[in-house]
Amino acid sequence: MGSKTAQYLEQYISNTILIPEQQNSLGVISIIKGLENPTPISLISAENGSQEIQNHAKDNHLELTQINVYQRHLPTTNKSTNWINKKLEISVLATSVSILENLKLLLNEKEWLVLKKQLFVCASNRIEVYAHQLGIQHTLNANSANPKVIAESLSDYFLKNNHLN
Repeated sequence: MGSKTAQYLEQYISNTILIPEQQNSLGVISIIKGLENPTPISLISAENGSQEIQNHAKDNHLELTQINVYQRHLPTTNKSTNWINKKLEISVLATSVSILENLKLLLNEKEWLVLKKQLFVCASNRIEVYAHQLGIQHTLNANSANPKVIAESLSDYFLKNNHLN
């Protein structure tokens, strides 16, 4: 969970709340690996989401209860995507594999070909690998879904590549 969620939950929970530095499944697994005697884990997640934490718990014989609080759905749009065909540079933020899957499903082939040449900012190695599998050519791995970390990664990227003054 992110720091804002933790701050909210601290008002109602007396247990220790651990916040992973890398705010994704790998960050949570890193925390679990660092615990001497892990207690049963309650995982608040999305149905049909990543199974990395669940697989880690199963492989290491840890007790895990999954609580699905939302379900991932393919969004629908009635808005035109003609803007994709114009010559412009954009950055696409990919905080989950399903975002990439949904984006590919929403666009026609011509739009997808244009978009996959743009910069995709990925929140984890897993998302970046999947982006490459989809044929996305330019990626930046922020290793976090934290907006501040993503902004810093983008700023560093653009300064390094002379996109900013």
